Amino acid sequence: MPFSKINITLTPDEMSTIAAAIDTIINTLPVKYNLTKSERTSLANINSERYPYVQRAIENHGPANPTLVSGYAGTQAEATNDLVFYDQMKAHLLRLRQALEIYEDTQQVAGSEAYTWTRMLYNSAKDAAANQVPGADAVVDDLATLFEKGGGAPAPPPATASINITSDQSIISGMPLEINITGNLSASGGTILTTWESGQTNSADLPAGGTINFQHVYTLPGQKNITVTEITPGVFTDVSALQMPNINATDITITGDLSTATTFNFYGNHISLTNMYALITQINNYGTSGGLLNISGGTMPVPDPAFPALIALRSRGWVVTTN
Repeated sequence: MPFSKINITLTPDEMSTIAAAIDTIINTLPVKYNLTKSERTSLANINSERYPYVQRAIENHGPANPTLVSGYAGTQAEATNDLVFYDQMKAHLLRLRQALEIYEDTQQVAGSEAYTWTRMLYNSAKDAAANQVPGADAVVDDLATLFEKGGGAPAPPPATASINITSDQSIISGMPLEINITGNLSASGGTILTTWESGQTNSADLPAGGTINFQHVYTLPGQKNITVTEITPGVFTDVSALQMPNINATDITITGDLSTATTFNFYGNHISLTNMYALITQINNYGTSGGLLNISGGTMPVPDPAFPALIALRSRGWVVTTN
């Protein structure tokens, strides 16, 4: 996306105002915890799936059945306070996440402009050094490590665009795994290669308005690394739908440009919540509207409805199906 030149700096007053605002948020909290990494994963919590049950237990079942309330877990009043405090904290989480996203994105734009300026200076210094301009060699020598990746060696070529899948095939079903890729009306027959395991590949040309159906049956158990690769550079930009349901995927990583796709079907897989958030964010960053994203079924985790990228997708008419 195009960016305007930032060309500003924060004044001391603005820096102080931001710092004071952050301090105000932290200091306003009457109680604060900073959990360890292990505590964050082991401590029981409420997600969108659990919340209605917890709410009914505290607001309905507890008051209606006081003899069932055990003092070991706290009183009814303490449980009510916990839920109210949880809701109060959640009320501001979305805005805090949005603020952090804006803050980080703005910093990235400034960093990108600074890096681009540095690269242009380096290129100018190389031209000047070739013409024996005094001082140019010192600039080139200092910056060469950054831009030449090792003293004048050319930068490596860009990685081939691919979709990388880890599939748990510890139990062999004997049924074929399927990956379906549909071309949009602009597709012109670019080639896509799927590698299921060493020596086992499928390739096909992406038809305009048609679908490639890649299939494979595993005969030996184990963790499988599946890659779907562009053979024709840029062919992923002609994809309108990517569907890989029920392939026992535990991780899905997309490194290619699927920005014209408006259907993503990952139903019935077993990816982590972190992987799910990465996919939601990536699809949201394409900026498209009115698509279909299926991340339900299997042991797929339940994303937070307040996750900013999920909210943004749904606001643009995407139908996102979750567990």
